[in-house]
Amino acid sequence: MGDRPYVIAISEEMQHLCFPDGSWEELLALYPFAVIRSLAEMGEEEWIALCREADILAGPWGMRPFPDTDDPSDLPQYLCYVGGAVSGFLTERHLQLGMRVTNWGDCIADTIAESALMGILACLRRVGYHQHVTHQARGWRVPGELADSASLLGKRVGLIGLGQIARALVSLVRPFGVALFAYDPYVPDAAFAQYGVTRVGSLEELFRTCPIITNHAGRVPELAGRIDRAMLRLLPDDGLFVNTARGQILVEEDLAAEHQAGRLWSCLDVFEPEPPAPDNPLRDTPRCLITPHQAGPTKDRYHCMGRRAIENLTRWRAGEPLLGEVTAEMLPRMT
Repeated sequence: MGDRPYVIAISEEMQHLCFPDGSWEELLALYPFAVIRSLAEMGEEEWIALCREADILAGPWGMRPFPDTDDPSDLPQYLCYVGGAVSGFLTERHLQLGMRVTNWGDCIADTIAESALMGILACLRRVGYHQHVTHQARGWRVPGELADSASLLGKRVGLIGLGQIARALVSLVRPFGVALFAYDPYVPDAAFAQYGVTRVGSLEELFRTCPIITNHAGRVPELAGRIDRAMLRLLPDDGLFVNTARGQILVEEDLAAEHQAGRLWSCLDVFEPEPPAPDNPLRDTPRCLITPHQAGPTKDRYHCMGRRAIENLTRWRAGEPLLGEVTAEMLPRMT
């Protein structure tokens, strides 16, 4: 542990949300040399100087890109990120130079899994369609195929990815007596066995055998555009696709075509790019339930992010293993 500053870069609003009930004072008390700075008000030269001067940097969304450098002394020793995706402001090179980084890890997996479950149930029960009929059209129980709801009980559910969020979803859907399958070439067989999920060898097999598909994969380059017309046509009529991860995996026009053909249902929390254009055809179908990238964490659970930050900063001070550490090998597969 050096004697350079411990810098907290966090807005007043996020202080109250992430560190309520005395935890802000607990955070400040961890190190006697804490400095509070505003990244939004900082010029580029000041930011570069801060990266050189700070041993520890803690902060949430709004983190600035770290300097492009080959010198470890140009970087803080440890970034305690009170958020999720880190690829927007650091690279594998920063991690290879020895900079340690943690994010929220699994502490918000439950809220995103909860949103995925909501999407599954809402689509099966045709909530988007009934919302339109009863609110916009002022109708009631309009008959037809769009109104024919379905149950999750006993269904086959396919997971794209078996990371922390997918594993949290496994626990949530177990009471419905579902059979669970997943495609994830990066997760060992032991994890599949631990969570009672059957491994499949390809995305095609997953779509061919499961009428309900949920995406939990990160922004992995080889998955970009993989959910296209050919893949979607492997789903049966009234099949369902839920995406609470990243939008780049889906060819949106192809899903819209399947909706227009009266075949599939979907719940999309993410798009590529965001927000979707006003004339995006997915906005015009009751078969697609859209939420505005709000799967999680919910504001009433931000305190979990703050608690994880305090845990990690305490572990860093004690020289103990960190929770949710991001490595150079993990970064390309992360959201």
